[in-house]
Amino acid sequence: MNLTFFIGNGFDIRNGLPTRYSDFYKEINNESGNMIYEDIESNKENWSDFELGLGKLTSSKKANNDIEGFIEAYYKVSEDLSEYIQKCENMISIIDSVKLNDFFLNDITKVFRNLKPAEKDKIQILIDRETRINVNFVDFNYTHLLDKCIGEKHNLKKDENDYHLEENIHIHGTVDSFPIVGVDNSNQINKAWLGYHQIRNLMKPELIKNIGYGTYDKTKRIIEKSDVIYIFGSSLGSTDKTWWVQILKWLRANSERVLIIDQYGFDEENKINAVRYVSEKEVIKDNFVRYDFKTENVNGIYNQIFVTNNKQLFSFSKYIAKEK
Repeated sequence: MNLTFFIGNGFDIRNGLPTRYSDFYKEINNESGNMIYEDIESNKENWSDFELGLGKLTSSKKANNDIEGFIEAYYKVSEDLSEYIQKCENMISIIDSVKLNDFFLNDITKVFRNLKPAEKDKIQILIDRETRINVNFVDFNYTHLLDKCIGEKHNLKKDENDYHLEENIHIHGTVDSFPIVGVDNSNQINKAWLGYHQIRNLMKPELIKNIGYGTYDKTKRIIEKSDVIYIFGSSLGSTDKTWWVQILKWLRANSERVLIIDQYGFDEENKINAVRYVSEKEVIKDNFVRYDFKTENVNGIYNQIFVTNNKQLFSFSKYIAKEK
């Protein structure tokens, strides 16, 4: 079986790193009159998602009167953000890398523990076909925390299954290798600006391709060969729409495939109010399925999506010291 994790910022946050955009905003020093920083300071609610806020700013009157100023402001903010993420990276101090690696591998074997019996049965059918479970990672984070957790031990045999950790793809780069910040597509920026190379390259999927590391095509191949995809620590925001659409296409191609959304804030333990429990699950599924370009057979897609909130998963604070 091929199991693929899509790892979002919630992974770093769960392990104590201050990697929210709101954490970065606290570090802003706008002595130079940067137009992006000025807009953040005056309108923080529009910048809860930095990348969406960036796209919206391209349609503002102020930015349209000074496109070159916007581009220079973006360059400066990107550099400042990279410096801030490096500071977060420097906070990571592994107390015991061997134990961290073992703990992480053991967590991989428990990712289905919170699923309901009928959902576990569907996963078990996939596992029973082949005892080897190949595990890939698509990492949206710029830090190397996940790499440190994966470590050097990549194999574990448990409950008659052989787990093999394969590849971790930093789809948006890393703090020390082309960190990518931007929007998903041309609908999220001012289309009148598309004549500028710098603006076209704000679209992350195109920039990923143009950098030349092959991570875009590699990620597509990993999705296509997956049997189960597990999304952890992601807000499922529209600035990563390309990947959500790819996953929905993957689901549609085979009714036996399963997508698991580990949603922070979902009350997994609520067994009192059945209507609320099921309705919250449906809202989370709605939030993801809205990216689908088709409308037929929506019920089929819904039946392939499981929602959980595994509060104990990927919590390694006992093995990680945060240095200030």
